Amino acid sequence: MLFNSWLFIKFFAIVYVAVWLLTRFRAPVGLLNAVLLVASYVFYGAWHVWYLGLILLSTGVDYFIGLQLGKTTDPGKRMWLAGTSIVVNLGVLGFFKYFDFGIENLSLLLQAMGLTPHLSTLEILLPVGISFYTFQTISYTIDVYRKKIEPHKNLLDFALFVAFFPQLVAGPIERAGHMLPQLSRPRAIGRSDISIGLFYIISGYFKKTVIADSLAPLVEHTFQQVDSISGAASLSGVFAFSLQIYGDFAGYSFIAIGLARLMGIRLTQNFNTPYFSSNPRELWKRWHISLSSWFKDYLYLPLGGSRKGRTYVNLLAVMAISGLWHGAAWGVILWGIYHGILVMLHRWFGRDFIRVENKRVSVVMNTLLIYLLWVYGMLFFRAENIDQILAIHRNIFTNFTWHAQDWQVYMMPVIIWHLVLMAYHGWQRANGDQLVLRTAHPLIRLALIPAMLWMIMVLGFRDQPFIYFQF
Repeated sequence: MLFNSWLFIKFFAIVYVAVWLLTRFRAPVGLLNAVLLVASYVFYGAWHVWYLGLILLSTGVDYFIGLQLGKTTDPGKRMWLAGTSIVVNLGVLGFFKYFDFGIENLSLLLQAMGLTPHLSTLEILLPVGISFYTFQTISYTIDVYRKKIEPHKNLLDFALFVAFFPQLVAGPIERAGHMLPQLSRPRAIGRSDISIGLFYIISGYFKKTVIADSLAPLVEHTFQQVDSISGAASLSGVFAFSLQIYGDFAGYSFIAIGLARLMGIRLTQNFNTPYFSSNPRELWKRWHISLSSWFKDYLYLPLGGSRKGRTYVNLLAVMAISGLWHGAAWGVILWGIYHGILVMLHRWFGRDFIRVENKRVSVVMNTLLIYLLWVYGMLFFRAENIDQILAIHRNIFTNFTWHAQDWQVYMMPVIIWHLVLMAYHGWQRANGDQLVLRTAHPLIRLALIPAMLWMIMVLGFRDQPFIYFQF
């Protein structure tokens, strides 16, 4: 059930009426959470009903382990319990996400050694959102193990924390310390919740349906026709993908935050003008914030962080694993290593890559450089195989050509949307990183909102899946 489908609009309308009535008449929070939990299971079951079993498994394992951690102070037993949670959750994630990838690469390795393996893949269908809710439940167990939070004894609240449908399949990855207290207490839906929620939803749908989906055909053509398009078209396609993935994923996050806010629940911010970053570290503090902070707290720091002279090894390891988290493909693994190297270089230099006396000029030059480096990395992220990466490299760097139709078909749409995004992010940064629709003058808002809604309706809901659903 896609956010950008009329089926979901109808589904959410029914759920929201029920939630609003329950909060309006101050129904018990248990009843409200029960309604939301049923809605969440219906939402996820619409993808594949059997995969509800995986959510129930993660919920049951981590709920039980959390209770057991609260009952014992024995260090060995506590470590064993936390380890069990991690092994079970990562084991399920690894089987569904990486089993076939491992078999394929093992077969290639054995063939390279002169052997004739007879290994077959299982053609496993990846459960939607498994990477997100798995990390969410693991973080709960680790936080209980570290005694940062108390074990949550209400199974209903905990199950909703794992399965809450707005952020279930593509985040933000919520922390139990932020989410569970909201679910446990009575909630009210105020006017500000409704207005802010709608602002986020409109902004999210605009990013997804107007920006991302309008660029999707151009990007698809670029990567499927690498041997027949020009260097200018290839370059434009890679730039287009940097806009598509931002509009697609930030759009999902904005919609999720807005839907939750309409129901009186505040999710964490997941994107904050990432393309205005002037160094790699800042970029990862603004892009997919919930995942970046997850890796910092649950992987980088436990590995030792910057202590014991292991800073660069840990940074590279975390970014490589982040790439692997994004998918079972060598392209995204290379993408993670590439960004690990950039973060390492920034840490080694101890400053931005370009330094000039004029601070504003320095910020502009570094921001442009970081964006260009990001766009280049997107080539590894989007390509389906190494051959596509090499072909686009040839088109851009060794055999650059220009066709008459490239300007209108490829370059002009990319330039226009870059200017739109630049103006949008510039406004947002100038107003303290606040949502544009929230900070705009009422008269500007009066013109902007109908225009955005009109464009969303004209382009329509095309049932175009979100890119991060595959992760």
